[in-house]
Amino acid sequence: MATTDIGREAVIDKISRQVTTGLDLGTDDAPAQISSNSDEMVTLYSMIDGEPRSILNLDVPRVLRKVLPNGSPAFWHPDMPGAAPEYTKGQIKCMLHPDFDESEGPAQFDRQFIDGIGLTGRTCNLMAPDKANVADFHSVFDRDDHMAKKHRREWATIQDALQTASTQRYRNEDRQTREAMLALAASATGQAQSAATTVSTAAGPSATHTVSTDAERVPTASEGNPAVNH
Repeated sequence: MATTDIGREAVIDKISRQVTTGLDLGTDDAPAQISSNSDEMVTLYSMIDGEPRSILNLDVPRVLRKVLPNGSPAFWHPDMPGAAPEYTKGQIKCMLHPDFDESEGPAQFDRQFIDGIGLTGRTCNLMAPDKANVADFHSVFDRDDHMAKKHRREWATIQDALQTASTQRYRNEDRQTREAMLALAASATGQAQSAATTVSTAAGPSATHTVSTDAERVPTASEGNPAVNH
């Protein structure tokens, strides 16, 4: 076994033994009480990107035994050999962050939209002072995955509101298109009628009938041609 694996197992064993549970039998006037440090939080660090994670003391040994696909440790504890990668804070906020604003970004809405659909006052608990993983997300996928897992009801409400807004926007655009087409057709009909009236007025009344004179009348066969009578 490699030296680093031995060191890691030694730390895991040490942490496991530090998880204690005690029983205080109390006195005649006080009931017995159980005390434990299993619910205390311990900070571990991801070996992928160095992100700090708050883990229950009781769960630390199990989490530290997780490995990546290549077989290397998935998490690091400060007592272990080596070091975790330097963590770089992300720039993408949880949608329940008070300062969330993607009106010009991927989501195309901001905190005002969130409050307007009935989620006023709802915030992400990652902002709590006792949380180690306060940092924002590195990608929209990570943020949306966080929303789906940690804020399922709020995420469903947001999705429904977005679908409703999209449907309403489609209906408005369809109505505006139909109104524009009707207005265009009415305009074309009006222009055609106006053009016909203009042509009729310019030609005048004489354009509607023909005036015949005797000089222009052709004699019939029975009348003969006066120019050839002897």
